[in-house]
Amino acid sequence: MGGNFWTWGRDVYAAYKKNRAFQPPDYTKIEISQEITYDPSVFDNNGGPLHVPYGSYFGPSETPLQATMRGTGLNPISGLKSWKLIGYGTMAATVDIRTANSYGCQ
Repeated sequence: MGGNFWTWGRDVYAAYKKNRAFQPPDYTKIEISQEITYDPSVFDNNGGPLHVPYGSYFGPSETPLQATMRGTGLNPISGLKSWKLIGYGTMAATVDIRTANSYGCQ
C-alpha cells in the first residue's frame, strides 16, 4: 500500500479510548479484600458509550490466587489495560452496568 493511512497510537488506540467509559470497582458489590488495582488514566475522561467496569462477583479462589502470585514474586500491576503486563491484575470488561449484559451478547 505504501500509505500511512492510520497509526495505532494516533488513530486506532485514540478512538478505542474515546469509546470507553471507565467505572472504578464498586466495593459495595465486591469484597474489599480483592486487590483490584487500576490506572484510570488509560481511559478518556469524557467517556463513551461502552462501559468498562469490574465484575461484581469474584469467586472464593481469587484471594488465595492473589496470595500465591505474591508468593512467587509477582506484584499487582495497575490493571491489564495499562500495557504493563509483568505481574497480575483484575481485568475489566465491557459490560452494561444497568443490565449486567456484555455488549457482545446483544
